Amino acid sequence: MALTRLFILSVFGFGFFLSTFQGITAESVCATVKIEIAQELTLEREGFDAHMRINNGIENIALNDVSVTVKFTDADGQPVVATSDSDNTHASFYIRVDSMSGIADVAGSGVVNPSTSADIHWLIIPSPGAGGANPQGTLYYVGATLAYRIGESSNVTEVTPDYIYVKPMPSLALDYFLPAQVYGDDAFTAEIEPPVPYSLGVRVKNIGYGTARNFKLDSCQPGITENVNGFQVGFTIRSCEMNGVPQANTLLLDFGNIAPSTTAAARWLMTSTLSGTFTNFAASFSHADELGGQLTSLIQQENLKTHRLIHDVQVDLPGRDQVRDYLADDGFVYESDGLDSAVTNLSANAQLTATGILYRLTLPSSEVGFAYVKLASPVTHDMALDSVLRSDGKRLKEANVWLSKERKSNPAEGWNCFFNLFDSNPSNGSYSITFIASTNLNHAPVVVAPESAMAFAGENLCLTAQGTDEDGAAPALHTGNLPGGARFLDLGNGIGVFSWTPTSGQLGDYWVHFEATDGLLTNSKATKISVLSAPNRPGPGWWQRREVLISTPTGTNDYAAANQGQVKHIARSAWDELEALPGGAGFTFAVSNVQNYAAVNIGQLKYMAAPFYDRLQMTYPWLDAAVTNDFAAANVGQVKNLFSFNPGLDSDGDGMPDGWERQYGFCPTQALDAAQDANTNGIPNVEEFLRHTNPR
Repeated sequence: MALTRLFILSVFGFGFFLSTFQGITAESVCATVKIEIAQELTLEREGFDAHMRINNGIENIALNDVSVTVKFTDADGQPVVATSDSDNTHASFYIRVDSMSGIADVAGSGVVNPSTSADIHWLIIPSPGAGGANPQGTLYYVGATLAYRIGESSNVTEVTPDYIYVKPMPSLALDYFLPAQVYGDDAFTAEIEPPVPYSLGVRVKNIGYGTARNFKLDSCQPGITENVNGFQVGFTIRSCEMNGVPQANTLLLDFGNIAPSTTAAARWLMTSTLSGTFTNFAASFSHADELGGQLTSLIQQENLKTHRLIHDVQVDLPGRDQVRDYLADDGFVYESDGLDSAVTNLSANAQLTATGILYRLTLPSSEVGFAYVKLASPVTHDMALDSVLRSDGKRLKEANVWLSKERKSNPAEGWNCFFNLFDSNPSNGSYSITFIASTNLNHAPVVVAPESAMAFAGENLCLTAQGTDEDGAAPALHTGNLPGGARFLDLGNGIGVFSWTPTSGQLGDYWVHFEATDGLLTNSKATKISVLSAPNRPGPGWWQRREVLISTPTGTNDYAAANQGQVKHIARSAWDELEALPGGAGFTFAVSNVQNYAAVNIGQLKYMAAPFYDRLQMTYPWLDAAVTNDFAAANVGQVKNLFSFNPGLDSDGDGMPDGWERQYGFCPTQALDAAQDANTNGIPNVEEFLRHTNPR
């Protein structure tokens, strides 16, 4: 038996019914629109390949009526049920013929012609319970009975069983969360209001005994499947996050491996062009029949649930993670780490009263673990929450206090506004609340960093991140966990420098999360860094990155005559590398497309390369060459040699390229230069580089 890796596919569909209103007149029209989001869930799991070869060594007689019955037993020799029916949910194994050659059937009518062989492969997929709970796996034996006819003689052969170990398998429980009310354009006002993003959340718990490997969810943009009134409404998935970390702007979420008894949480940020209410929310899924259907599915329908989301909150207790949780209207908070905790609604006996410029929320005295309060808001939506302090001095997290609104029973009359509070330990009973004009509201900082970057083993990669805050002061910058050997320097003025020289043992994709915070609010940006092997050729990594050379540039090609088009191409690629650095190339690059096939001489080559060496403060490699050589024809090897510099080389990883450091008298191998201030103007050297100003 050969162990094989399978990617199992399940397709999910989510149906939402959105009721919204059309028209500004008193006679409003309620329209219902059904939308669906299709998702593909894939994960890697173990399967087995069973192979049988039937050799017919008889020259003139065929083997007829061939049948093969694959049989399974447990470690004690007791029969184990296997089936080819994907609707049979009581078997331990799903088995089907995967391929056949030299025979067309193994169910009783197969024929193996004289002096030929037949090869049959079966795909065997264990059902979820077959692996048990022992990490070492569960032992099974797989044998077969081969029956065939030679002439008038029937024959039966028992194939000696082989053994397999079935490892424990994951079992997945998925909870989806969607709010009831969504906000877009208000049909009862003349102006067009922008859409307000809302969450579609999912929590994946592995309640089985094995790891869910390479677990991925790929979503489609929402599609309208029912719109009887032809209602003009649109839905868009704007972005996503996983375990609290923003992901690249893609609908594919790669969860990686989810170990037993662990949980992963994700959110998609959606918008609707019009305001409305989701009146129904249901999820269903199907498992590929050719991979065993319901029998081998690692998700059971009872473990796929949908919930009305009240708000994304954060359980603020010692030992909890920092990822937001899901407060649902069924009386539970579904935590990102897998806990489901009951929440007591204390709204009926809570009081919200004004005391001067402050408001005080008083809860009934009761010892409850988690509490939720929803009361009529004392302020309108031109105000915003400033702070909420519990009587013991604890400041509630921003996620746990919010203002909401709901359409009045007569939609033309507008909205009812509400104050909401969720607390993990409300036993102290009272809260002081301050509001602020929304125009004075503290805004979350913004961080800008590249979407992606490419690095080569053994070569330094330097990236900059910049944080801004519309409230004024530059935010502090930091990162999440960094790859081994990487460094990040916050310059203290909204600019940070990431530097990394990956090793040959660090090939692959990495996510670096740059974060900007003002002390209260935090925003982040994820950058995907792909580390590749160092190019197996002379020359820097940017040759490959910029597709300067398509084939290996070694050998006799180096002595071929170079033309002007080749020089323009490699020079333009080198300029692109310089221009991508902070401060830019420092000179313009403009060439025409004429005479691209004309020969180029040494003088022209030196003239084209000189600005690059000037910018990088590198010595011209042709200083000792005779001037008379300028009129000699240049070859490809000379072009490559002259443009083999690395514009972004940063030997000490301090965010300042070697050429710039040499230009101003710094040491390219001393990282401390970055934080120093050579001209004592209050601007560190590395920021002078980023600004393209003189540090001396």
